[in-house]
Amino acid sequence: MLRRNNLKLRSAYLMVELVVVVMVLGLIATFYAKTKQHTDIVSSVQHDEAFMQNMKYGIKNSFIDIIEGYGDKVLPTAEANRDWGWTKRRVSPLPTFVPSATKPTLRYSLDTSIGATRLTKLKNDILENYNGACSVDSSTNSRLVLLCPKLKTLKYSVGGGDVNSIHTVGTHLDTRTIPLLKVKYWHEAIGSVARKEREYHFGLEDIYQARRNISIRKINTIRNAMERLHNTTESLEIKNRFSSVATGGLHSMDDMFIGWVWKAFGTNPALINTICAKPTASLQCTNLNTNTIWRSSVSGRAMYSMALVKSLLLNDKNYLIDGFNNPIYIYPYSSFCSSAVTDWGLCANTAPAVPFDGYSSGGANIPSTPHISVIYTPSYSSKNQSGSDFGKIYVSY
Repeated sequence: MLRRNNLKLRSAYLMVELVVVVMVLGLIATFYAKTKQHTDIVSSVQHDEAFMQNMKYGIKNSFIDIIEGYGDKVLPTAEANRDWGWTKRRVSPLPTFVPSATKPTLRYSLDTSIGATRLTKLKNDILENYNGACSVDSSTNSRLVLLCPKLKTLKYSVGGGDVNSIHTVGTHLDTRTIPLLKVKYWHEAIGSVARKEREYHFGLEDIYQARRNISIRKINTIRNAMERLHNTTESLEIKNRFSSVATGGLHSMDDMFIGWVWKAFGTNPALINTICAKPTASLQCTNLNTNTIWRSSVSGRAMYSMALVKSLLLNDKNYLIDGFNNPIYIYPYSSFCSSAVTDWGLCANTAPAVPFDGYSSGGANIPSTPHISVIYTPSYSSKNQSGSDFGKIYVSY
C-alpha cells in the first residue's frame, strides 16, 4: 500500500516536472522568436540606412567624377564656336531613372571622347560609388546602366514637379536651382509582414555649393584680369601724351573714354602692353588698327573667352568653363547690345572703333561710358534675370 502511494506521488512529481519543462521551453521559444524578430527588424533598418546612404553618395560622387572626367572635353575648339560645355558631349553628370516593376535602373549617358581607358575607369568609379546598392545591368560606349533591385522610383524635384531626369544630354546644366531627390525603395518583408514602400529625400546642396564656389573663383579671376588690364592701359595711355610727332598718343580725355579692355581680345598676347603710336598724318592709333590687337571682326562668342584666356590668364583653358562644365561667356561692351534684345547670348558681336583723337565726342561703334562688361553662364543669359556671383556679374570700368 505504501509502495503504491509512493508510485502515485512520483508520477505526480514527474507530471509537474514535465509541465515546468514545457513552460520553460515555451518561454525560451517565445524569447527566441521575439529576439529573432527584433534582430530581423534591426537588420532590415540597417539595410535601409545603408541603401539610402549608398544611393545618396553614389549619385553625389558620380556627379563630381563625371564633371571632372570630361572637363577637358567640353572646351571650345575655334573662335567661331557659339557654344561649348555640355553641348559638345552626349553626356550628363546626373542619372536618368528608368522605371520598371522588375528591373528598376539608373542610366548614365557617357561617350568615348575621354578615351577607352579613362571611360572604363570612370564606369568602375561610378559603380564603386554605389557600394553594392546597384550592379551593372549593361554597359556600352555611350551609356552605363545600373540595376538597383531595392529601388522603386527616383525623382528629381526642382519646383516644377517630379521628373525622372533634369538634364537632357547635349544641353547646358541648369545651375539656378538645386534639385531635391526623392527616392522610393522597398523595405523588405519580415516574417508574415509583406514588404513595404518607403521614401527618402536628400538634396545636392553640398556639391552644388562647392561647384558654385569654383564658378565664383573663375569668374572673379576673369573680372580682376579685365579690370587690371583696362586700368593699367588707361594709366599708361594718359602718360603717353598727345603729340604731333609719330610716336605721340591721344588726348587724355580720349584716353579715358576708350574701353581699353578690348585689347584682351587680340590674337597676340605679346602685344597686350602696346601703347598708341599715332603717325603725324593720322589722328588714329594705326599701330593698334590691326586684326591682331584691335579686332576688326568677331566670328563667334568663343573668340571673347578664348582670346582673353590666352592674353591674360596664361592660356589656362579651365577658365572657359564654370564649376559645372558650362561655358563662361563674355560680352565686352553692354552698350553695344540693343535694348530690344533680351538675352545676352543673342547680342550682336560688334568690334569697337580703333582709338583716335576725338573718341570722346562719340561716333559709330564707340561704346558709351561707363564701360560695362558682362561675364555670364548659360543659366543667367537673360537680361531680365538678376545676376548671381556664380552665374553672372557686371564689370564696370
